[in-house]
Amino acid sequence: MSCASSDSRRDPRDSEPDTSTGASNREDSGGDRHRRHELFHRQVHGSELPAQLERLAAQADVVIEARGTFCPEPVIRVQSHMRDMRAGETAMLLADDAGVELDIPAWCISTRNEYLGLLKEARFYRVFVRRS
Repeated sequence: MSCASSDSRRDPRDSEPDTSTGASNREDSGGDRHRRHELFHRQVHGSELPAQLERLAAQADVVIEARGTFCPEPVIRVQSHMRDMRAGETAMLLADDAGVELDIPAWCISTRNEYLGLLKEARFYRVFVRRS
């Protein structure tokens, strides 16, 4: 018997039904799939609504000024301030580099801090992060 015929594992991109379970490898239980989607959405788009972010802007524990700087400086400034913050404290980054829309959520995922969201102003962004 060859290795290929004895190996019951399938390529995850394979859409043929898995005969051992009767389900496609692309299918997932609805609850697990939904929870993963919600987590991904919060990580990428923020966990707070714009109205909540507006209120948070007045109550942020730390304001980080990064207007006039470009990648990677806004992320470096957030990282530097977060080292001195306690768990649960929030930071508001002020930046005019459009890269913060992608860079800060990605940084939060890699450091396990909570990305709360972003507000676009006329000439800059207000980005909110909670220390984990």
